[in-house]
Amino acid sequence: MRVQKALFGVAVLGFALALSLAGCKRGADAFAPVRLPAAKDAVVAEYRVQEDGDVRTVSAADFERFLNFLQLMSSPAQRQGPGSPSDRGSWNHYLDFYLSLLILDARAQAAGTSGQAWSEENFSALKKAFAEEEKVSFDQALRSLGLTEEGVRAEIERMNRAQAYFLDLAEKQDLRQEFEQNRDAFVTGTFRLILMLPKEGEAEADARARVDEVWKKAKAGEDFAALADTYSVDPGNVDPQGKKLGGLYKDFPLVVLPESLRKVVLSLEPGQVSDVVVDNGSYYIVKLEERRTPAFEEVRPGLVQSEARRMYDAFYTEELPKLVVSRNLPS
Repeated sequence: MRVQKALFGVAVLGFALALSLAGCKRGADAFAPVRLPAAKDAVVAEYRVQEDGDVRTVSAADFERFLNFLQLMSSPAQRQGPGSPSDRGSWNHYLDFYLSLLILDARAQAAGTSGQAWSEENFSALKKAFAEEEKVSFDQALRSLGLTEEGVRAEIERMNRAQAYFLDLAEKQDLRQEFEQNRDAFVTGTFRLILMLPKEGEAEADARARVDEVWKKAKAGEDFAALADTYSVDPGNVDPQGKKLGGLYKDFPLVVLPESLRKVVLSLEPGQVSDVVVDNGSYYIVKLEERRTPAFEEVRPGLVQSEARRMYDAFYTEELPKLVVSRNLPS
């Protein structure tokens, strides 16, 4: 989903729900409700919170209400066609998603986990977005979809508790060992980069000669930032306002660089200019300003989120199928 105004921190767990406005005004008919072709009290799924727990049920009315909640939270494009909450072909996917939330919410409440602090902020942001950018009022949208303010608040809080459940578990993990074993993955560098490419129809030898001339200037101590602004074709060397940046990359995670370039940055000393690096037809010249490995406490929040995401993925793919007793969606 395209996210412009993310309402839920739960996106870190793969719960990709957001309100996408992008200046697009939606009419009342855009909030057409989803209707399941089944009696309201029909059971569409059975599940357990734990493998040895009692069987619980989801009614057609419950699932229909959840689909309409997703309609409320989705952009116009997300509410139409394949993959949308109104697409019958996607209902099994959304049912699994709903079941995962029900199970995780039950576990969170049993553990005393709360997502209430986030929920009020999320709900306020949602109402503000409708007030500022929608033709349709929030109350009109609720009526069109058969929802209530209380129900929307409850669904937001359910999602936040599900997120908080895994984040709380991840917080209790000893993540220092992972940090120590993967220390290189956290190294950052502040460096300046010149990217040059062969011109159309230019012979490889001529391109290399042109690059070498720039490299000689850099090695001779000419202003590297000025050289980058003059010769580099790196799109990252221009900010959103069109200002050139002197080839600067500040505190950049080296792990995302191409391997050949990462090795060079790791080998340089501050102030040193690299040899020309050739990678997949591109020519790079790098000048290192600083390289550092952040302390464990600096990266711990990111490690907690990564661990929470890993836990959720494992739950969804490995544990959830064992907890779903039956699915009985109408065809």
